[in-house]
Amino acid sequence: MVLGAALSFGAPLLGSLLGGAFGGGGGGGKSASDYAELFELPPNENLQEFLDLSMGQTQKYIDRADRSVFDPASQAAAMANYGDFYKNLENSLIGGSVGPNAASQMLQNYITGNQLPGEYGAGVNELGQTYQRIVQPKQQANAVTRAFENTLGRAPTGNEMLKFTGRLAGGIAGYTPDDIVKDIASSQEYKDKYGTGGALNAYYDSYYGKRLTETVDVPKSEQQEYKRPSLEAFAQRYGQGPDFGGHDVYKARQAGYSNQEIASFIGKNRHLLEGENAKRFGLDFISDILKGKDDQRWMVPQDRGPGKNWDAQDAVPATREVITDQRTFSYAPGGFTKELYETAGLKPNEGGEFTGTIGEIEEFRQNLRDDRKYMYNAGLTELQGDIDKNLQQIKERGSQRRAEIQGQYGMLAGMAQGLFS
Repeated sequence: MVLGAALSFGAPLLGSLLGGAFGGGGGGGKSASDYAELFELPPNENLQEFLDLSMGQTQKYIDRADRSVFDPASQAAAMANYGDFYKNLENSLIGGSVGPNAASQMLQNYITGNQLPGEYGAGVNELGQTYQRIVQPKQQANAVTRAFENTLGRAPTGNEMLKFTGRLAGGIAGYTPDDIVKDIASSQEYKDKYGTGGALNAYYDSYYGKRLTETVDVPKSEQQEYKRPSLEAFAQRYGQGPDFGGHDVYKARQAGYSNQEIASFIGKNRHLLEGENAKRFGLDFISDILKGKDDQRWMVPQDRGPGKNWDAQDAVPATREVITDQRTFSYAPGGFTKELYETAGLKPNEGGEFTGTIGEIEEFRQNLRDDRKYMYNAGLTELQGDIDKNLQQIKERGSQRRAEIQGQYGMLAGMAQGLFS
């Protein structure tokens, strides 16, 4: 019954029972076969395997418990290295070598694995804020720039950058960089630049000649895309209260303002430095903006919406180059002589260029084909006429020669008759 109970409750109970019975404290290091001999049991392979496995699993639990014992020295070292670990993780996040979820998980594992105090958990949220205020805005701006360069072959204007980064930042739910390309492809500028022929344009350009461009006036309705709000408007929309120099500076740069323009604006409006930036960075803040060193100081992005001064604008382009439906088609000479053209009553085709739409070019090409066919037939007709003329001449010369021969024969015959008569 004792052995049966031990088998029922597992190896730890068996060990304690055996140890209590024989004063061995867990069996005194005996093997499964030793226990079997103590109870005068015959050798049993299944029993021996069960006991060996159970004793081995128990030892694993003991070893794991020994490793999880709190180690003050290890914790102190982890706390001392936390700053470097966090900084390296933050740099990897900003540099793009690690994503926000992976960075947060790595930091959480560091905190949990080293049993750091609860206040260290705030670092996980700080990494998320770093991603929101530094990494994500840059990714959105890069996505807008790539979309415009790949689609229109130019950089986005200030207002275009603000409009599309705003959509990516949540202005339109579910908006993606692919949607930027779709919106650009449906714009009038895209149609002016590439036409409406789609993929066939490449074939048409090679077959009929490339389309011509012309300079046109930019419609008033579209000129807003080329304008940029004033820096005061950026401070009102994106600034943190009276404090200029956070996310508002970033958005102003997106709109095309230079560091010099921004620093000059702050220098003339020192009251905008009454907030946190002035306390943290002092008078060096303007100098740092000129050097472009304020990237780490962006506040968490916010958008209060366009204020009353948001429409204050500066100069805009009045014209732009657009593509037209006109093409220049080059054609080769007709290949017939001037005499034949004169005979056919047509103007000689000496080759050249023709400008028009695809329909006009195709009509011109058909005229060339018709002229060539007519000239070919006219050439054959002239050749047949020449052949008939030459044959007639040969026939006439033959008849004349025959008459001459007959005359000469008659004369000789008469002379011969007179001679022998």
